[in-house]
Amino acid sequence: WNVTGLTTGQSYTYQVKAVNGAVSSGYSNQVTANTPSVPPIPTNLTATAVRPPGSSTDTVTLRWTDTPNETGYMIQRAGDALFSTGTNTVTVPANTVTIQQTRLASGRKYFYRIQASNTAGYSGWSRTVSLITP
Repeated sequence: WNVTGLTTGQSYTYQVKAVNGAVSSGYSNQVTANTPSVPPIPTNLTATAVRPPGSSTDTVTLRWTDTPNETGYMIQRAGDALFSTGTNTVTVPANTVTIQQTRLASGRKYFYRIQASNTAGYSGWSRTVSLITP
């Protein structure tokens, strides 16, 4: 038995009874089910860039605050603030709070944003952060 059209972030209580013609059982015990809510927007996104010794490319480290109720994160990097050129998207599992992106070109400006996800959907995007690689 499937129930559709439920609202996210709500609790629903159910009982059942058996019916056979004119005879029916009493109601079962109540059971409560909660529909998940979309996770909140990730906060405190930061980006730092370094050039590892002996390397000709740069590494960017992203950090953020873990969001409750997430099953993962989607992180986007782009060459412009509208995320319309050179967009690169990666996903990471729940409870991840830092990633590194390596082999980035020097002297380029990159823009980053992040959103959390779970079975109810995606949060909004975080604030955008940008930096210029060394």
